[in-house]
Amino acid sequence: MAKNITLTESIPSSISVSSVGGASSSSGNLVIWSGELKSDEVHSITHTFKILEEKRIFFPAKATFKDEYGKRYETSATISVMAKGSTPTPTPTLTSTLPPTNNPPAAFVDSIKPNPARQEQSVTFTCHGDDPDSGDYIAEYRWESSIDGFLSNQKTFSLPSLTPGSHQIILRVKDSHGRWSSEITRNLRVEAIEIPPTEINDTTPEPSITPTPTPPPAEIFTNTIGMEFVPIAAGEFEMGSPSDEEGRYSDEGPVHHVNIEKAFYMGRYEVTQKQWRAIMGDNPSYFKGDDLPIETVSWDDVHEFIKKLNEKEGTGKYRLPSEAEWEYACRAGTSTRYSFGDSESKLGDYAWYGDNSGAKTHPVGQKKPNSWGLYDMHGNVWEWVQDSWHGRYDGAPADGSAWEGDGAYRVIRGGSWCGDAGCCRSAYRSSRDPRNRNDGLGFRILKEQ
Repeated sequence: MAKNITLTESIPSSISVSSVGGASSSSGNLVIWSGELKSDEVHSITHTFKILEEKRIFFPAKATFKDEYGKRYETSATISVMAKGSTPTPTPTLTSTLPPTNNPPAAFVDSIKPNPARQEQSVTFTCHGDDPDSGDYIAEYRWESSIDGFLSNQKTFSLPSLTPGSHQIILRVKDSHGRWSSEITRNLRVEAIEIPPTEINDTTPEPSITPTPTPPPAEIFTNTIGMEFVPIAAGEFEMGSPSDEEGRYSDEGPVHHVNIEKAFYMGRYEVTQKQWRAIMGDNPSYFKGDDLPIETVSWDDVHEFIKKLNEKEGTGKYRLPSEAEWEYACRAGTSTRYSFGDSESKLGDYAWYGDNSGAKTHPVGQKKPNSWGLYDMHGNVWEWVQDSWHGRYDGAPADGSAWEGDGAYRVIRGGSWCGDAGCCRSAYRSSRDPRNRNDGLGFRILKEQ
């Protein structure tokens, strides 16, 4: 959006200099404007000074603007006007047009084949990018995997050996002026080559585990910035998905028994942009709205938010949930694919996801909650949890604590507005670099009792 400097003459005894956009300041006859370019905001600032005698007045004018991506634009000129008593000269106008804002490019995944793939099978990736600005072109491509990290900077490439598991493939493109596109994500399933286990003649029956039943309604806790928390009772459950669950991936196993030893409070909703701004003073989200979930925040950003929230509340009890605590709260006493049952046909009642979101986030709490009173555990935005990424649950803690490790990635849960129904399953898990920020990734927090 271009910005203009315009000089206009008002009453015979004064002249005015006005700008569209930004704020103004002056020193003598030097008139300066500075501000930020925002396509949805227009301000009119006028600087007026008295003409004390009949003469031609010369003064410099300068405008400096910074767009929302930090790029500076500057223009300047010398303006003159002749004042002749009560008869003004024709209105003089100087217009200096600043360069338009650089629009973001768009990334497109053309194909990922085969999908699903077998371990050690070559997978071919193809994409392209478009830029809406005349003269710009796509200068760089970047492919990443939630499991294997950086993959390639080529439009088309093949990889012969991806790690078995549920990959989320991430594509971004950069234009010739250095601006990156939003992330595009696709799911890729890589099946491990199964090695038959050695048969053991053991007829001892496995113990029968009863999931923790739905607790009775309890009082909601609300903190000083309006964040609501639901009490979650201690209990036990089976974490992960059984081998016969529809759409499951190998990284969701083995199913293992977890005993949540301490009750806690879980955020009733995903953290909103209004709540983030109350603590951090900014709003990095791509989609804007007070009641929309905060997104485009990294795992590291989230920990800074939690640190400041604890300081504001005078406590040390706020934190991210562990992956086990998150799944326990999501399942709400169930062992089905979703907290409401096995059928995807009801998912639209509980979640914003790829089929019903309209390619955007939605205000928290608009869909049905699970039976423990938690909203948007399925869909809307992915949610960071505390744990490091592990490709399987072998060796996972049995007490519900966070599973830390040497891996570079952190776990995310719940699916999002741009994911498919399978990503919203209670057991589905993925991961991201803790520095990653994108418009489908947010969080909710836990408060210890």
